[in-house]
Amino acid sequence: MIRKIKQMLEGRFIVLFVFSCFFAVIGFGQIGLFKTGELPYPSQSGLDVSKVSTSSEQFFDSLEQFANENHLIIYRSVVENGDLKGFVFGDPPKKSDLTKNPDLLKQLSPVGIYYVDGNLSKAKQKQLARLKAEVTVHPTGWEGIAGELLYGSSIRTKTLWMSLMLFSVSLLALKMAKIRQVMVGRTLGKIRLQLGKEGLSVILGLLVTGIVLSITNHYFGTMLVISLALILAVIGVLLGLIILVINLIFFSYVSLIPMLVILKHKETGRFFSYMWLLAIILSMSLMTTAVTVYQKGYQASKYRQVSVKKWQSVSKFAQLSYTSPAFMTDMPKTKEERAIYDEKIDTYNKKWRLFDSQFSEDEKLFIRVPQDMSFLNELDAGETIGALDFNQPTRTIQIKKEWVAKTWQVSPGLVKLSQTLFEGNASIYKNRKPVTVYVPEKYQGYQADILPVVTSKLINSGLKPTDFDVIIIPDDFKLFVSDVTQLRDNDQPLTRMTGQIIAQYDYDQMSDSAAVNRDVSATILDTLYLAEKLPKAIKAAELSRDVVNISDTYQNLVNYQKQAEGDMVRSALVMVGLFVMQIFVIYEFLKLRLSLVVKKLCLLTLLGKTSAGLIMKTSLPLVIGIGLAMGVAFYKGASVRLVFWSLGVYIGLTLLLVFVVQEIMQHKRMTILKGESDLM
Repeated sequence: MIRKIKQMLEGRFIVLFVFSCFFAVIGFGQIGLFKTGELPYPSQSGLDVSKVSTSSEQFFDSLEQFANENHLIIYRSVVENGDLKGFVFGDPPKKSDLTKNPDLLKQLSPVGIYYVDGNLSKAKQKQLARLKAEVTVHPTGWEGIAGELLYGSSIRTKTLWMSLMLFSVSLLALKMAKIRQVMVGRTLGKIRLQLGKEGLSVILGLLVTGIVLSITNHYFGTMLVISLALILAVIGVLLGLIILVINLIFFSYVSLIPMLVILKHKETGRFFSYMWLLAIILSMSLMTTAVTVYQKGYQASKYRQVSVKKWQSVSKFAQLSYTSPAFMTDMPKTKEERAIYDEKIDTYNKKWRLFDSQFSEDEKLFIRVPQDMSFLNELDAGETIGALDFNQPTRTIQIKKEWVAKTWQVSPGLVKLSQTLFEGNASIYKNRKPVTVYVPEKYQGYQADILPVVTSKLINSGLKPTDFDVIIIPDDFKLFVSDVTQLRDNDQPLTRMTGQIIAQYDYDQMSDSAAVNRDVSATILDTLYLAEKLPKAIKAAELSRDVVNISDTYQNLVNYQKQAEGDMVRSALVMVGLFVMQIFVIYEFLKLRLSLVVKKLCLLTLLGKTSAGLIMKTSLPLVIGIGLAMGVAFYKGASVRLVFWSLGVYIGLTLLLVFVVQEIMQHKRMTILKGESDLM
């Protein structure tokens, strides 16, 4: 037993164990997505409660009992003292900001969306009947967290694939270092690949790191531990496949190559070394690309760090997410069905108009980013696009794409907030008419081209040409961009815009028409509302069933920033660790290359002749490979400065390692010439 433990502590297995710990840390970073709004609560299922036959108090009591008896955690968004909280039915998890204050349930209609953490089996679903409500169970798609790690665009994904590549190369290097011992075993009729021990080293690394992370972050008892387990299982499968493939390649090579070739180092390296070199090239390009992603992420993180302070001014606001009613997916086929469908749509839009009217202009912040013209340019490279004429809706006019791309649609409250949020901003706010167009001074002479962009969006709204106001503003006016996706998801985060056209819509001044109601309904997802008024507004408009969640946008942004900063730290540590592994891989590669000419090198040094030319010739494939790797990295978006910096680092590292190998060769020169030892 002790002997087996000692074998497990050999360098090869320690390296694999450490590698798997790196992978576990990368996977752990993915769990942070549950705190940034991608999924409102860590949950496997959602409950859509559409109709309740009992009182609210009885329903909530029954739901609490159901959660406790079935060991489930059920969440529902509530507002407490102006702050969004998650009310929990069942035992709340440790280290959480959830609440069980029963008074908060009085503001809620039992109709709505609930999120379930736990296994909601078929047997448990049958028990939902005792709630005396119409309940639909649907999955939340939480499993996608593992897929996002594999196919996403974050630095975690880049680091993961770079790590997998380097893991493959390192495993190959570790096995090549033991090729002579394996060949000796082959002569005895037994090839020991130690596939099981390598796999066990990886499993232990993932398991130990996963348990430590789960304990320190209080994941046990929640679905977060299941999510982490899923991610680590996916990573484990990938590592297992790599171990299997590398062992099959190595086994095939050892089985087919004559032993004399191995002993004399004639062809041993040429097949493996070129395959090895290709892997090194890929790992170097991936490392440089990952550093590029890291640099961009670091700059974006620094910008967000400053921008979050601006967002603190809207920390009491929240954003809705809702599901469209079922009738919207059932498109009408006849004229009669179309009339019924249009009536339902109009009724639905009126609900949202009623909801929106519950908030004053200072209690709602709406912004719509200008339409992206790039996809239209692919279809039509012209400078204009067709739109309906406001004065004659049956006539089509041409509006310039240039002005469409520069027009930001906002609510009055956002203009007022922008005036005070940024130092030095002019006081431009006017709200004399339903629509106010703020035109920067530099575009003052283009009003005839700009106004159709705004008016064409309000066809059949009941507005007249006199309902539009035009205000000329300074070019340097800064508009607060209250769209969190522009700050969170963009490579170049955005908090403010200057020198843009601002179209201000005050829907409270507009008449009740189907067109206006439709426009208001379309703005809901782009609007931040004062959180403390949301429950009553949702209830008044009878939209409890439609609202999926109320998101604390500011807190989600803070969590996202913490997650991004954590990703930066984790990625930096992993990349440093992987670079150390790269040094080992390059060192083993150089040993393999130089072992092909080691006796010739020893003779040259023994005769007092220079061996620099032979060493350079033997190491040249690696130098060329480094150049190719940097070319690939540049093609993938790395800056010229980073490419040259990386090129210098890898060339310098190669020279240093060649010197180290040469020193080893000098030390073992006589025994190498006698055939008693070699570089490998």
